[in-house]
Amino acid sequence: MLCRGERKLLEAKLENYRGLVDGYQSQVADLKAQLAKLAVAKPLDIPDSDCFCIGPDRMLALVAGSNLTLVRGGLFDEDYWYPTHAWWLKLLPREATKIPGWVKDRLDCESWGWVMKGLVELDYGFNACALTVGQMFVDYLPNQPPSWMAHGWFMFVSELGLFSYERNGQIWKVKANAKYKEDEVYM
Repeated sequence: MLCRGERKLLEAKLENYRGLVDGYQSQVADLKAQLAKLAVAKPLDIPDSDCFCIGPDRMLALVAGSNLTLVRGGLFDEDYWYPTHAWWLKLLPREATKIPGWVKDRLDCESWGWVMKGLVELDYGFNACALTVGQMFVDYLPNQPPSWMAHGWFMFVSELGLFSYERNGQIWKVKANAKYKEDEVYM
């Protein structure tokens, strides 16, 4: 038989365990919700007739023709694959939703561009894309004058030329957006 003090101690421990269980259940529910957000939809089934291939010479010409610097010593693939522009417009938002937003010191702009490139290559095999680094005009920070700052984003090739894609969903032809200056390309 338990004495009164032991009983109260056991009741307190039981209540503590119930609190822990409730806390863990809440954490599990939060993790399940996060996983549901990251649920990966099956990649789009893009017909072969909507896929194109160019060689490294053509890729170099596109990059050089846009006054961009190809970094890392050149191109490493023999063939560069990409879909039609219309397919890019469908697949990019789907791929972008798989990547969390900006995470300080963990997933900044150029990391986002690398991850986006990796996902597109992994899910679709399209390697005519890159991380682009340059500058972005920033005029929205409080207590700071408008200025240019270093930035990175995703770039892709379509039958219409080279295009940039920002994590906010904005797409523009390379060198055609006054608020972005593309400088370097990492294939």
